[in-house]
Amino acid sequence: MDQILKHCKRRKGKIQTGYWNMPPVYIQALVYANNLAIMVNNKGELQRAVTEWASARSERGMEINISNCKRMHITKVIQRTLNIVWESDKGEQVEENDYLGTIISANGNNEREINNRAQNANQVYYHINQTI
Repeated sequence: MDQILKHCKRRKGKIQTGYWNMPPVYIQALVYANNLAIMVNNKGELQRAVTEWASARSERGMEINISNCKRMHITKVIQRTLNIVWESDKGEQVEENDYLGTIISANGNNEREINNRAQNANQVYYHINQTI
């Protein structure tokens, strides 16, 4: 994945994330083990990035598990369908996704993520409380 990341980083621009009162963070892709999240500003860039990542992976003998692929359009306005195709499949478009334990919502709201973390902390607390 490191070789694929280096290859694809040269061909794709970065996007800025964060709020106006925070220092900017520039992201191309989030990679952890065999998980990948591609960040882009528009649909055309996403199709190019997906095609680039898919070809780089196939050149190195790796396969994409289409059943695990999700696509999400994160915006505060009305949701659009993303018709992004790789290997003749579109994958599933979701309104919410759990990526490495973090819940990401298509509307950009983080309330569900905060509630999930509080619930997990409560479960740990009560488990420890009952065993001690």
